[in-house]
Amino acid sequence: MLPPGQFGGRPGRNTSDAMHMVTHKIKNVWRSGNVAAALFLDVQGAFPNTVQDRLLYNMRECGVPKCYVNLTRRMLTSRRTRLKFDDFVSELIDILNSTTQGCPLTMLFYTFYNAPLIRTAIPTRKSELSIGFIDDSMLLAIAKTLHQAHVILRDMVERCGGCFDWSISHNSPFELSKLAFMDFPHSILDIIPPPLVLTRRNPDGSTSRQIVSAQLPTTAGDVLDVYSDLLPVDLLYHKILFRPAVCLASLPASHPLHGPSRKAAKRCVKRHHSPLHNLFLTMGVDPTVVEVIAPTQRRPNFVASFKPQSQSTAMGLRREYCPATHHTEAEIVGLTLGLHLLTSLSRLLRSLTVIGSDSQAVIRALHNQRPHPARYLLDHAHSAAEKLHVKQDRITRGARRKTAIHWVSGHVDFAPNERADKITKEAAQGTCPMHLLPPYLRCKPLSASIPALRQEHLTALRKTWRRCWEASPRFSLINAIDASLSSKKFLKLIEHLDRRHSAILAQLCTGHSPLHQHLFRIRQAESPQCPYCRGLSVETVRHFLLICPYYRHERHVHLRRKLRCKAEYLISAV
Repeated sequence: MLPPGQFGGRPGRNTSDAMHMVTHKIKNVWRSGNVAAALFLDVQGAFPNTVQDRLLYNMRECGVPKCYVNLTRRMLTSRRTRLKFDDFVSELIDILNSTTQGCPLTMLFYTFYNAPLIRTAIPTRKSELSIGFIDDSMLLAIAKTLHQAHVILRDMVERCGGCFDWSISHNSPFELSKLAFMDFPHSILDIIPPPLVLTRRNPDGSTSRQIVSAQLPTTAGDVLDVYSDLLPVDLLYHKILFRPAVCLASLPASHPLHGPSRKAAKRCVKRHHSPLHNLFLTMGVDPTVVEVIAPTQRRPNFVASFKPQSQSTAMGLRREYCPATHHTEAEIVGLTLGLHLLTSLSRLLRSLTVIGSDSQAVIRALHNQRPHPARYLLDHAHSAAEKLHVKQDRITRGARRKTAIHWVSGHVDFAPNERADKITKEAAQGTCPMHLLPPYLRCKPLSASIPALRQEHLTALRKTWRRCWEASPRFSLINAIDASLSSKKFLKLIEHLDRRHSAILAQLCTGHSPLHQHLFRIRQAESPQCPYCRGLSVETVRHFLLICPYYRHERHVHLRRKLRCKAEYLISAV
């Protein structure tokens, strides 16, 4: 219904997708030896100036069913408001135009309202591209020279059915003073033409012309990282980049970035790398093996087939699909296999059929219709349940369905669960013929799960971090104090302390503390000796905590009273 260039107000699309689309397109243009020019348009008072009749007409032109158009008409008619200034309140004023302020549907309405503006670029012309995000839009012209690109932009704006015609017919004037224009030359040798001049026809017959021109500092970082359980910046950079990489790899075929993402992952070009090329080259994600997450799933009034509440065949129904590091949805696959068994074993279900699962997450996910990972497997489970009802008892409505799924304890000493575990272990040692599997398991391995891929990548990053930390010259000293680093142990230790005491504890652990030994090393003290021991001992962390007689009272209060026998062990070990 909506033009593919509209990225706003639609599920599964965001501002980053629009920026990726523009950048990837410009890089491709440069690679082919061409140049590009972009014009960014701003609508003055977009939502208040919306004409209701034009909105309803655009919705019908886009193919919206008449019942929804009539519902929108009823929502936007017979509306009134008051103006209030301090102690003045006006009479009721009829609202003739604009959409409902604050309504979540306002963004969706405006995507239909400016759909003709986004369609200004003719799809058959490779030199034109238009992209929009709600009320913001951008025109991109591609040509051999910047002068030709300017001519194409001027034609897109001023031609019949162009941007200015849309502005007049939709009561949405452009704020010409806010227009932004940008040239994208291929090299510094490209000739920059004069500024772009746009001519606008006003409703009163006059014309307007607008010129648009393009115009404790000594502490080692790796020690702080392990104490805070924070990945080093280079590994943290890879962790952050991996998330958009798998998100782009999971886009459906209807998304405008589906094709560019897969091409960028398949082949890295030599010149003018786009962010997509750099992202997939760095992360190494293969979109062909990642699951696809559709922006929308089943209809809103969908009724689930479940009510959450022979052995040899089960033993043979098993097949290896992918490593466990690529999947976390084994429970869902097991549920579909169970439904497949029910469909093939029995001709008629005469009583209630109960399916037991020890995964509460799967049971909750069966009623979650929002887009999320493993959604396609849940769709297969729902389809298998529908086939079961249609084939066996002909009941296709939720009110009379007799299949229920219940949570069962996964603990030991539960006889049914013990038998199921025994059968599962026996089945895990064999394979299953293809014809016994559900259709979606016969063709190819399951797509890789996004959460499992992210967890696998994080595990690999932490292993790399551990190797780098063990190679650090500071590893032996810190490891002697706490061999569990890096972990969240230190963070849990200081979670109840304020910032000052947390900093003191970290300084004592790292040795970079305001004691004379460290101050002497950084040339901030004349001597490393303890000022309270008459120069007989070096003021180290151990000396400060366990030996120095000046702090005998504090040591008795804070160590002996609270640690008791542990304090005696620490002091005697000195």
